Amino acid sequence: MNTTPITTLWTRASVLAATLFGLGLAASAGPITYTDDFNRVGSDSLGTNWTSGLYSYVVRNNQATTLYSSGAGPYVTSYVGVDLGSGAFTVQADVMITGSASIGNGEHVGLIFNYQNDSNYNVVRWTNSASDPWGNLQAGYVKNGSYNIPGTGLYTAFTGSEPTGSLKTITVSGDGAGNYTLAIGSSTWNFSETEFTGGGAGLYISNVHGEGSVIFDNFALTVPEPASLGLLALGGLALPRRRR
Repeated sequence: MNTTPITTLWTRASVLAATLFGLGLAASAGPITYTDDFNRVGSDSLGTNWTSGLYSYVVRNNQATTLYSSGAGPYVTSYVGVDLGSGAFTVQADVMITGSASIGNGEHVGLIFNYQNDSNYNVVRWTNSASDPWGNLQAGYVKNGSYNIPGTGLYTAFTGSEPTGSLKTITVSGDGAGNYTLAIGSSTWNFSETEFTGGGAGLYISNVHGEGSVIFDNFALTVPEPASLGLLALGGLALPRRRR
């Protein structure tokens, strides 16, 4: 009669327990949120959580703002190491424009998402210039460095200038299939665009008029938990083979 050593039985039991534990984690894993409230010592950098080339942003008074006295932009930066993937996601931040709209075309401030690189990404933004031909609330994509409007009526939710001097929450919620719900302050609208999916998310500014002319605070990015698929795969690989 063949017998199985006790140590082998213990090994198989341990592997099975670990596998079941991994599968349980995979089944229960939910979205994960990455946040940055910028509550740290001021510096000429956003810090290690952000992509390099951050010369146009600084941290002042526990908020992120702009460094240069003037500049056209756009300047974009993404949160390091987080891909929006193919599932639903939400990215938001508190934003404020404090500069004067009478200089140039006014400032723009917003969020990037589905970020591929500095020349290819989706953007939602608002401007303090009432004369902007695209309206005060705008959404579209930048491809090969050029701003594109995906269709009429998608990017303007109200007329007139957004009040300056107070923080507004800007939010993008996507379903992973190119459909988005956008919100700036109390204004919301829907936006559909499939030029880019997946990629990173982060901050957007253009036409800035000095340090402190636009402000970001309380950045938050929520994406599906990528570990769940890995745990499922690991669980499958860990199942012991039966000896003949």
